[in-house]
This record gives sequence, C-alpha cells and structure tokens, in this order.
Amino acid sequence: MSISIIIILYRKSFMFNYKFVCFLLPFVLFANLNAAEIESDTLRIYRLGDINVGSTRQVGSVVNSTINEIKYFELQRADIFSLAEIQKSIPSARIRTNSRGEAMLFLRGAGERQLGLFFDGVPMNLPWDNRFDLSMLPAGIIGNIVVNQNSNSIMFGPNVLGGVVNVSTIERHSDGYGMNAKLQGANSETYSLDLTHDARIGDFNYIANVSYFNSNGYILPGDVPDDMLHQDLDAKFRTNTDQKRMSGYLRGEYQFNPLTVAGVSVLYLTGEKGVAPESHIENARFWRYPEWSRMLISSNFEHKFSKSGNSTLRGTLWFDDFNQQINTYASTRFDSVTSEQHDQDNTIGARLAFAQQLTENQNLNFVVNGFHTKHEEAIEEKSPDNFSQNTLNAGIEYNIAMNNLKIGVGVAYDYNETPETGLFTEYAGLSSSDYAAFLNANYDLTSEMVLFANFSRRTRFPTMRESFSGALDRFKVNPDLLPESGILTEIGLGYSISDITLKFSAFANFYENLISQVTLSSEEDELRRRMRVNVGKADILGTEFGIDWSISRSIKLGAFMTYMNAKGESNGKELEHLDNKPELLGGLSAIYTHVSGISLMLESETTGNQYEADNSEESGFAKVDGSTIFNLRISYNLFKLTGHVADIYIRANNIFDTYRLYQRGLPEPGRTIQAGISFSL
Repeated sequence: MSISIIIILYRKSFMFNYKFVCFLLPFVLFANLNAAEIESDTLRIYRLGDINVGSTRQVGSVVNSTINEIKYFELQRADIFSLAEIQKSIPSARIRTNSRGEAMLFLRGAGERQLGLFFDGVPMNLPWDNRFDLSMLPAGIIGNIVVNQNSNSIMFGPNVLGGVVNVSTIERHSDGYGMNAKLQGANSETYSLDLTHDARIGDFNYIANVSYFNSNGYILPGDVPDDMLHQDLDAKFRTNTDQKRMSGYLRGEYQFNPLTVAGVSVLYLTGEKGVAPESHIENARFWRYPEWSRMLISSNFEHKFSKSGNSTLRGTLWFDDFNQQINTYASTRFDSVTSEQHDQDNTIGARLAFAQQLTENQNLNFVVNGFHTKHEEAIEEKSPDNFSQNTLNAGIEYNIAMNNLKIGVGVAYDYNETPETGLFTEYAGLSSSDYAAFLNANYDLTSEMVLFANFSRRTRFPTMRESFSGALDRFKVNPDLLPESGILTEIGLGYSISDITLKFSAFANFYENLISQVTLSSEEDELRRRMRVNVGKADILGTEFGIDWSISRSIKLGAFMTYMNAKGESNGKELEHLDNKPELLGGLSAIYTHVSGISLMLESETTGNQYEADNSEESGFAKVDGSTIFNLRISYNLFKLTGHVADIYIRANNIFDTYRLYQRGLPEPGRTIQAGISFSL
C-alpha cells in the first residue's frame, strides 16, 4: 500500500463522518502496514532533548535504578492516540480525567501538579496551573518516554515534588530520508491520521509531523448504574466527551563543527473538546472548550570546549503561547451558554547546564533554570485579570563511581515571585524560597545484582490558579496557601541476567503542607464551594515489584505491582485516607510471537480501592471501588526489510466491558475495538 493511498483516505476523512471508519476497519485486518519497530540504524532519540545527558548517566549513577523507560516500539505496540493512554506502560502510575476534562498523570500517589512533564527538555506544564492535559499531545512523534520516580537530579528545576516525565521525539541517525503515515480508527467513532517525514543530510537533520484526531466520544460500559446523573443511559457515548485535535511539529538540527550542535523546533497544537459532567452530583460542570491552542518554540544546543568533551555547556530556550476558551452551559443540551472564560498564557524560559568531567569516574554539574510567565483571565465582558510569576532554580551535583559503588549528591535553591496577582493586589510582589537536595547510592552486589537507595527533598510552590482563581465560581480562593514540601525515600534490589530482569523496592514519601481540595460546609460558604487548603501532612508508604522475562524466543512476560498506604493529618486531626490514592496498582503484559509472524498480546490493568473526601459520609470519605480490565492485541508481521516494516493488528481494550472509576462520577471507557493503517520507509 502506498503513502499516496493513505493521503487520499485522509483527505476524504474530512468529508465523511464516522461511517468512513466503520467501512475501513474490516480492511485493516488484511491491509494494515504498521511500523511497530524501525531499524535501529536509522532511528534514535533526540539527544539534545534528554535533560540528563551530560549529567549523572556519565558515571552510571543510580538514576538508572529509578528510571522507567517506554521505548519507541513499545509505544507503537500500545496503539495510542495520545499521551493520555500510556499508563499501562508505567509502573505505579495512573492517568485519570478530572472534572475539567483534563487527562492527568499520578505517580506513586503524587498529584499532577507535583510532577514535572517535559517535551524534549521543555516544560509542558503550564505555570498558571502547573499541569497539562495529556490528551492534547499526539503520539506520532514520540521516540521514548522516561519516567523518574524520585526527582533525583538537579537538572529538572523547581516544582518537581513527586517525579519527572520526559518525552523525547525521534531523530534520524544515518543519512537518508524516511516517512511514516498512520491512520487509526475505533468503534467509538474515533479516527486519527499521523504523517511524519524525517531526513539526515550530512551535518543537518530535520523532522516534520502533522496529525489529526477526531472522536465523537467514548463508549459507556454496559453495566453503568441506573442512578447515573446527566447521562442518557440509552446513548452510545458518555455525555459531552467528543474531541478534535490537530497538530504540527517541525525541528531542524545542525552540527556546526565537531564541538557545537544546535536545534530549533516548533510545536503547534489546536483543538476543541467537551467535558464529561460528574455523574454523582446535581451541580456538575457543563463545560466545553470551543477553542484550545498552544505554540511552543524552543532551541536546544550543546558546546564542548575541547575535543575531549570534559567541559560541556548545554542549554534549552523556549517561548510558550497558550490560549483557551471555556464555555459554561445551562444543561446537558449544551445549547445555552451562561458564561465564558478566556485564558491566555505567555512564558519565556531557559535552562543552562555546565558539566565538568573531573576524572574518568567523577563529574560535576551546575544548572540554572528559570522562567517568566504572564496569565490573562477574562470572564464575560469584564476587564481581564492579569497575573505574572517569576521562578528561578540553581543547583550543583556531584557524581562518582568507585569500583562497585556509585554515589550522586546535589543541592539546589528554588525561588518564586508573583509580581501580579489579579484582584488580590495586596499580595503582589509576594515571594518565597526553599531548597532541594538529593543523595543516591548504587552498589553492585554481583555482576547480576544491585542494591540501590535514593533520598530527595523537593518543594512545590502554589500555582497562581490555586491561590487566586475561583474557576468560574466553583472555588473559594485562598491566597494564603503555603508551598508544599516533600521527602522521597526509596531502597531496593535489582537483579538482571540475559533473560530476566527483576526489581523490588520499598518507598516512603513524606509531604508537608500538601495542597488538597475540600468542600466547604454551608456555614463556611453559603454556596458550598470547594477551596484549596494545606492539609498539613501526608505519608505515602509503599512497595513496588517489577519483572521482565523472556521465557523463550517466542514468549515474553512483563508485570508490575505497586502497593500504597496513604494517610495524612490536618490541623492536628488524623486523616484515615487521602483523596484518590489507590491502594494497589498493577499491570501485566504477555506476548507470544510465532515464527510465521503472528503475535498475540494480552494486557491487564488493575486499580485498587481508593477514597475521596465527602462531608456527607459519616466517615468523611466516600469509597471508590477498585477494578481490573483486560486488553487483547493480535498482529501479523507481513514483512520486514531494511528501513521497511509491515505489520497488521487489531486491538480490544476493556474486553469484558467493565465499569470502573478512577474518580467519582467520571467512569472510564467501556469496550473499545480499534485498528490502524501505517507505512514506514
């Protein structure tokens, strides 16, 4: 199948509705060309987008023991439409869609605002709220995803209290040209197209990508409760879950000489989407995002001061422009707008890192991170409120490898200032500061077994939205919020031979001044709005086990399980539970590949019981029951030549149509069948 055929289908998809996808899917079983893997000699990860290059990895630091990496072929095998679907590949992680319709990542109980999310080294979290909707980032240009569960590097900058996720794009390694075109569809009346072209010509390389995504919503499972509010139980789709998204990405990189290389990239995202109303409360949000756009311009560079490479300067510069409109409606008919909110954010930032190789087994790293951001919020016809923030981080880290022992240690200083605070002018110019530190140790017991330990202390400053925004009168503001701080500790054992890798760890994370939402009583607020408060203390203790086992050439098994116990304290009162901290997280992936090219993959995703604060309950908490779902993928390898891969597949997610909740009132999708067409050369 040629690329031209796929492009023709793409053009027609703009004119046809979901019936086009329904017509196409049967043919996918016979004609799909999916680049599940690309030859290693033509593709690699964009090196300048890796935050830790030139840092702790040079001396084999323990950072590798706390890293989970999702590789390109794993992402292709997951058949995801966006970054919001990667949770089954990340131990101790869950992605859930909140009441604002945003897909958020949670890692070892740490919330979305406590995690750092980077795209080729550039922060993706919007400073206004320190989070980003993962459903708006397409998967086509992603080369790998690296998850650091302990924030154990100064390179990440401020506000990475609970961990870091770095998304890296692909980069062509050898001279030549390449192209990939991919079309996917699902029985949820969802389809997407992704086109990528890349090339390397001597000292210059580039990549260009465009993508389009359209979904009429997600399918409800068959056993939804009869008392579900704001939902037609006979409807196929969950109320108001449709989404459209378009994106474009362009990056060029030039090697000026053996010592200097620089790249410039532009990422543009635009779309619109609905927000599913919470089905357990009467006064739910009836929201839509009719306009949503983001443009990110960035530059990464590296300069070595000598051919030895012992002294290296790396930098990342970026400009971020974000716009969105939120419409509030009177009912689930979504035909009468009662209010509008317009948001605009502009951010400029930079990271400069200097790495000095002291000896063959020692290095020293200095880093400065900083950004300035402005947020403008206009509700109805009122004059816009203006907010601004300056955040700075500076640190130093030292790494050494001594025979079987490797140690990394670092300290950093964090500073935050809010020159403009909207209507709360008395808080203008308010500033705060804190420190960060980490210590890692990694000891090789044998050539197959390693003992590791990690300790880090981090701070997260309250966002401007948390402190000063009422979210269309859903929240009562609290400008007196204090910064969160946390101590993350972990000890573990890793074992690896040619066919099997095992890792077991125990972790204990201790947070102070943790920011959480509470629903105010009628005495505290006649509107019974929510308010963000510092709950005092939170302790999250847990264990994590993971295994990757190549049982034979044709059978591979991967599994993980995380157990967590979360408790807290507020104003001297012990809290038995914390909001949305599942007791158990688990995943399984079993793959069988026959010599004929047929491959079968079975996956499971398990989420344990969790709780949410609810003043109407006698205990003060409402229970959210746990769940387990199963996914199945069948594929057939048509051919594999140098630079060309062909594979046919069909995938079923949530095979048994299980009803599940990751957050009260917001059920997850039911059984979904999808397939796709792609061609790579």
